[in-house]
Amino acid sequence: MNLNEFKVNDIIRVTFTGCMRGTGQVTAVADNKITFIWHDKEFAHDCLSCDDIFGEVTKEDFERDIVDELVLLERRNTSTVYGCPSGIIRRVDDLGRIVIPKVIRRAMNIQEADQMEFFCDYKNGVIILQPYQPQDDKED
Repeated sequence: MNLNEFKVNDIIRVTFTGCMRGTGQVTAVADNKITFIWHDKEFAHDCLSCDDIFGEVTKEDFERDIVDELVLLERRNTSTVYGCPSGIIRRVDDLGRIVIPKVIRRAMNIQEADQMEFFCDYKNGVIILQPYQPQDDKED
């Protein structure tokens, strides 16, 4: 399998032999190796789970039968910013809430009860969300 055919932001499904499978978004492709951020993953009942948010598949993984399957699910024309997928879509609920995907919370170290600050660029229709820092902390 030629892993260099995959592109950054592709949505993939990967199955590691007898252990783990799931979907993710490709973040890097180089020298027959792809790196991706897990969107979701499932573990076989006898497999140890792991909390890694990044995964990796190499040509050697196929040669050594470590990977059973690698499938392109969707080719996206979205961007990856600071190593986080920015093409993930979430619905706004009836109370106006949006869930920040776990993969982004982990990558950005956003914890439960953290305060977040919103900035709006009305002209371009962009909302920016960042961890809140009180004014005293911003001056340092």
